[in-house]
Amino acid sequence: MKRTLALVFCLLAAPALAADAKQEEKDSAKKPAVLTWLDLQRSGGQASSVPQTLTPVIQERVVKRYLDSFNAPIPVFFLDESVSSPTSSVGR
Repeated sequence: MKRTLALVFCLLAAPALAADAKQEEKDSAKKPAVLTWLDLQRSGGQASSVPQTLTPVIQERVVKRYLDSFNAPIPVFFLDESVSSPTSSVGR
């Protein structure tokens, strides 16, 4: 009896599962390439099997550089010096 119920349930659920798979395929076809790459990155599907580690000396330098970045004052505004337009000289 239990096997019969399980078989009936599977047969009834199959079309719904197939419809979900088709809908997911349609959605993935509409998805921009950027979102596809972000999903791939998030899932780790193309991650390297080689662990990437830093030596203790390099780790220390990274932390020092990060902490030293807090010593610089935060500017009130940023100007793009490479652009020579009338708006780039505002605030001087």
